[in-house]
Amino acid sequence: MAYIPDKVTETGEGVFKDHNSLRAVLIPDGVTEIGEKAFYNCTGLSSIHISASFEKIGTWAFRGCGDLTICSPEGFYAVHYADECGIEYEIIND
Repeated sequence: MAYIPDKVTETGEGVFKDHNSLRAVLIPDGVTEIGEKAFYNCTGLSSIHISASFEKIGTWAFRGCGDLTICSPEGFYAVHYADECGIEYEIIND
């Protein structure tokens, strides 16, 4: 699992693009934005845990990720994003 450091507030554009060996990502509190195409074509990515502090997920951030599940607390931005984009999601306790 990849962990985003606590000091990071956003992931850059295409930061993990085409990293097919990436399986899971944990994004901690304090990170508020995932950049455009941040995880684009990460075909092995199956789960990403996103905290309640999220405000924005860039265009095509998860395009080409296949069997991805977004895990996030209920009622927060990441769950709405997943629902709107047709991405599987799982409600977790924050």
